[in-house]
Amino acid sequence: MKKCFLILSVAFLFVQNAFSQVPQAINYQAVARDGGGKELINRFIGLRYSILDGYPGPTVYRETHHVTTNQFGLFSAKIGEGVVDTGSFATIPWFHGEEYLMVEIDTIGGTDYMNMGITQMISVPYALYAGAVAGGYTGPTGPTGAAGVNGSPGLNGINGSTGPIGPQGPTGAMGATGATGSVGPTGSSGGPIGPTGVTGPTGSVQNYIAYAAATQINALNPQWDTVSGLSLTLVLTATATVNLSSSGTLSLDGGFVNFSARIGMFNNGSLLSNSLRSFLISTAPINPWSDVRSWSTEALLTLPIGTYTITVRAQRTPGFNCSAGGLIGSPEGCLVAHVYY
Repeated sequence: MKKCFLILSVAFLFVQNAFSQVPQAINYQAVARDGGGKELINRFIGLRYSILDGYPGPTVYRETHHVTTNQFGLFSAKIGEGVVDTGSFATIPWFHGEEYLMVEIDTIGGTDYMNMGITQMISVPYALYAGAVAGGYTGPTGPTGAAGVNGSPGLNGINGSTGPIGPQGPTGAMGATGATGSVGPTGSSGGPIGPTGVTGPTGSVQNYIAYAAATQINALNPQWDTVSGLSLTLVLTATATVNLSSSGTLSLDGGFVNFSARIGMFNNGSLLSNSLRSFLISTAPINPWSDVRSWSTEALLTLPIGTYTITVRAQRTPGFNCSAGGLIGSPEGCLVAHVYY
């Protein structure tokens, strides 16, 4: 897989005065280069921006752009005006003060994005924060003030005179008991039992599958590399049970011992811990050496209505080479999802 780099500058839009309308966007500008440092000029590329609430933390907003670089490899985009994938730009919790920006790129304009890094947004976009509180956020309750001095008691008022007791009215005579009424006739039984209704349809099942492309794993703990091709987007129209499974091979080669590699499934960027598989190599058969390990993992989820991105990701320890989804040039591996409504 080709590597590429971004040399970037990010400009935040600030409030001009207290009565200006807050622009709901962040300017982002960067130079796209290939693995050799050469600018990608006049190139149609795909971009995906994600705002994370803390790191590691959940993705609170994600959007995509497709732009064309200029003759210097330079491109610009406004975060907040792309095609929304997750969340709402207007509800990003800027007031938390620990938002992170993840930038991903597809250098051929598709949607096979490659993670270019995660950066903390050190300066909060104050215009967006001001827009969020213009109404505004209620500050914490201040401390209770000291009790004031009690005033002197007022003078008692003059008691009013007691009014006279009114005369008691006479007790009325008891009326005669009325006669018991006759029992009414028994009502008729209800109508005949209606026919049995039509049996409802059996719940539906949706199946998804994705196949791996061999991927060089460079991520070191705590980072993860997504195995190319092993990504599924599930759009649930009702609460559903989702059965996930993945399998494939890890190709390991190098000249060191006592290393490890890990692979697992992720839901919307969060690791499904019961799907994690680890491979520890403590003795090398030869030096230099190579080895191929198979992985197989499953997870069962119950998910509400929404959109979910399921991926398979891997990481390794330093000192050796690792590829997932099969050998480079000979890919194998798949990701399967069965959705039951």
